[in-house]
Amino acid sequence: MKKRLLVIDDSEMILGLINYCLHTKFELFLCNRISNAQTLLQKGLLVDVIITDLNLPDENGKDFIRKIKSSPIYCHIPTIVISGEKNLQSQSECLNIGANDYISKPFKPNELLLSIIKQLGNLEKEVYVPSLNFEGNDITKTIDFRNTVATFRNISHK
Repeated sequence: MKKRLLVIDDSEMILGLINYCLHTKFELFLCNRISNAQTLLQKGLLVDVIITDLNLPDENGKDFIRKIKSSPIYCHIPTIVISGEKNLQSQSECLNIGANDYISKPFKPNELLLSIIKQLGNLEKEVYVPSLNFEGNDITKTIDFRNTVATFRNISHK
């Protein structure tokens, strides 16, 4: 099964480039507004990586990252910023609020692909998710993503 990417950018050219370069490796959900992406997530879309621009017409990408990272449902999803903002302050702020990587535009498609693969590789680590606490017990469940990432690696090398 292909890994799912949610890509948010208001530039049709950037969305087209990402679609052209990555559609054979990933299942892509392309949005030109954050509100469209939020609608997909609210309807239950599960994605493996979120890629977002910062300067979008309906909301700032930094605010969207803050929402994602503060949500218990979505906080574990790696987030990659692609932006025309090349200053270190913007990059640092994005990484401090929870973005996993920052790529400046213009970018090379392989640069984005390597970042995605790196973020998916980070899922090899075990993630502990607190279970619902009905009787005062602090129980945790372990989710192991190693097999999922191994499957992705097999697909990406074909």
